[in-house]
Amino acid sequence: AYSGFMDNTQTLKTALDDMLQSKGISTLFIAGIATDVCVQWTATDALGPNTANYDVKVIKDATAAVLGSEENYKAAIGTMAAAGAEILTTADVLAMQC
Repeated sequence: AYSGFMDNTQTLKTALDDMLQSKGISTLFIAGIATDVCVQWTATDALGPNTANYDVKVIKDATAAVLGSEENYKAAIGTMAAAGAEILTTADVLAMQC
């Protein structure tokens, strides 16, 4: 599966949502490879109707698209932002108060 939350058919959930809820986690900072696959699917699933109500923050300069495709990268960032994810940089995250 591409998403940390669901299989690719959107019919089976992983244990991640239940685990996060049981720990009271509601804000997710998402980074990794690949922006246009795993990062995008995980972020959009976290914002979708099949999971808890998460505040999703994607760290855009801590991700990379498959084969370095800038077009796919920009499209994925746009998709996640349109779904409700806040798009941040690592500098934004490091400047946050803990």
